[in-house]
Amino acid sequence: ISSNMNSTVRLTPGQTIQSVLDKVPADSTVEIPSGTYTEEIEINKPVTLVAVGGAVELKGKGETDVILSRAEYFEIQNFNISQISSKSGGALSISNGFCKIINCTIKCPLLSPVNISSNSKVYIESCNISDGHNPNVNCEDTSFVFINKSKISKTQTFGVLAKGNSKVIVSNCEIFDIESN
Repeated sequence: ISSNMNSTVRLTPGQTIQSVLDKVPADSTVEIPSGTYTEEIEINKPVTLVAVGGAVELKGKGETDVILSRAEYFEIQNFNISQISSKSGGALSISNGFCKIINCTIKCPLLSPVNISSNSKVYIESCNISDGHNPNVNCEDTSFVFINKSKISKTQTFGVLAKGNSKVIVSNCEIFDIESN
């Protein structure tokens, strides 16, 4: 890990994203160099993940969610997140806190690409969310989601589904190629 005084840490060759997340202090920004990473990560503290030098491809192994966040704050920018085969996990699962997802592509052909639950507050902007078997954006419990300037497409069920007491605002988005809605 190389770091400076403002809590910015850059992943270095040979490190996994999870190994860096386990070591950084809360409220850090983790810079991930462009490339392909095959791993599933769990976030349990406030952190920002930023792709540098181009997009980061984060591919799941099919064992659990590609990204599971239980942190009080989590932000991710410029990632392509995909879970191609899955035993039990989707691409991105937020189960607590506030999450900001900017300029990401999120895919999961077997489950929902994005799952939001447990009183989460999520802001999604300039993202492409597609290829879900279940709803592309699945909101549960008392979650609140604002989706802005995004494309939601290619699902076998619903583009966006709000269940329970969840609330969703969709603004300036394209929703298309949905088999049932």
